[in-house]
Amino acid sequence: MCNLARGLQCAGQTTQPNMLPPPINPQTLNALKDNAQVYETAQQTIDAHNQLLAALGPGVALTGAMFSASGGATIAVGSISGTVKRGKFTVMMGNQLTSAPTVTLTFPRGTFKTDPFAQLIRNGGTGKADFSYVETAGNITVTISKPTAGEQYGFQFAIAE
Repeated sequence: MCNLARGLQCAGQTTQPNMLPPPINPQTLNALKDNAQVYETAQQTIDAHNQLLAALGPGVALTGAMFSASGGATIAVGSISGTVKRGKFTVMMGNQLTSAPTVTLTFPRGTFKTDPFAQLIRNGGTGKADFSYVETAGNITVTISKPTAGEQYGFQFAIAE
């Protein structure tokens, strides 16, 4: 029997076991409505539990639609893996480039309430150009300084609020 929650193989796919407990359903509070003090305490506990789960969870899976590029008609983003909190991607440079093209990863609405802390590093590719990045609550933008046409730039990132 296939059980992905335990990290077993299922139809050629595996997954890591989910180490987080399930969220608490607010409907659990209905039985406590007769006692206002206990109800309020339970509500605060459930909210804190569910906020912690959201913060510790892996985040939404990355998709190509979350990326946009500017600074050249032939820039492409590929080899995308991971989630909005930790992932990898590769930028492929075409032949028509500006001196500092950018790639932006746009987070789903509400992923971060404030500007998160991001760490982005190069992790492969054939290009040697420098890069910089800026993170906001809505996105992370990578600027590649003076890239060379035809080269690839691999990046890896981790983001936390």
